[in-house]
Amino acid sequence: MADPLPEGTTADTLRAMLAQAMAEPPRAETPGDALRADVARAAAMAREDWLAARLDMARKHRVPVAELDALRAAALRTQRQAEEAEREAPEPPVDPRGWADLLVNGADLPDTAGELPAMLATVPHLFDRDGPARIARDWTRDGFVVEPLTLNGVVNEAHRIARPWQWVRNRGSGEMKWAGHYAA
Repeated sequence: MADPLPEGTTADTLRAMLAQAMAEPPRAETPGDALRADVARAAAMAREDWLAARLDMARKHRVPVAELDALRAAALRTQRQAEEAEREAPEPPVDPRGWADLLVNGADLPDTAGELPAMLATVPHLFDRDGPARIARDWTRDGFVVEPLTLNGVVNEAHRIARPWQWVRNRGSGEMKWAGHYAA
């Protein structure tokens, strides 16, 4: 029924060899897998090395050099985005006077405007009288008067009680940095 076992081989040895052969199915690498692996290697190369190797790599995979350049650029872009996502934005420096920070987000100014009234409400000389108003000293009358607060007055009061600031992206490195005081 079956051939006799070779010398020195037991049935257990054959079972182990058969189990090992069945556990590791042969992996057929597709041309796309090889191309993706080469693009990943190309993204790690220095520019000079890439320029020297790209023609041979394009011939190997039978793709145009421009297509290989585009794949490498996409891989580099993905790497940069992953690195930026890992980095946390730094905290702005602490104000030595202890003033509250007011983030001026250029993409969401209504949100910033929503935070400002809560900050201004803590100031004892500011009120809401059909619009912002403040108590001011009138030196000609030798007393105090209530006067409406203009737009510039609101900005001045905001700078008096808070520290408006914003993040600015550095054009060269792409890093976020604290831009300092923000004048509305």
